[in-house]
Amino acid sequence: MLSDNSHNGSLQMLRHNDSSKYRIALKIMNDFLFESKNEEWYLYLNTLFNGYNWYYSHSIDVAVISALIGLNLGCNKEQLHTLILGSLLHDIGIILLPKNILFRDKNLLTPEEKDIYDKHTSLGYEMVKNLSIPEACKRIILDHHKVLDGTGYPDSELSIESKIVLVSDFFDCETTIKKTPEETITYLINSSNIFPIEIVAILKNIFKL
Repeated sequence: MLSDNSHNGSLQMLRHNDSSKYRIALKIMNDFLFESKNEEWYLYLNTLFNGYNWYYSHSIDVAVISALIGLNLGCNKEQLHTLILGSLLHDIGIILLPKNILFRDKNLLTPEEKDIYDKHTSLGYEMVKNLSIPEACKRIILDHHKVLDGTGYPDSELSIESKIVLVSDFFDCETTIKKTPEETITYLINSSNIFPIEIVAILKNIFKL
């Protein structure tokens, strides 16, 4: 189900730069997925793969970026697996949203539709809260839009794992749809009141920007 075929130009840049840590992160994720095919959460990922192509590719990219940040932080294998799993499932709540809202330009949503879309974090958390996965993975799903100034969707304190996925998710979305990696890193650095600057600094170093 997974191959080295990211849709994201920023990850293509890492591949072409022959990043050793990129190859390590990709291998860790491939091995983790291969070993997890009988896990109950795998069905959710398979649903993304079969019906939500952009979100599946986005989740793969976020998992690779998060694993790269984790490697640079010295995370062990178990911690990396937690980051990868939380990243792969971070948007899983979108499969419960109406497709007429999900696949529209988010800038064109009405306030009511935006409120519905924003519920994908809490919906995703409800989907996985009784699964036998690390609590940090569940918090990633609930908290990945919670920014530091308190304007994100859920109101809770962020774990280090959630901070990593917060940055990785934003970076992937922006560089896929709107901006270059350079522009996105600049925005993140200039938004240190919103995004954890220590994670942004690691991301900047990874991409050599």
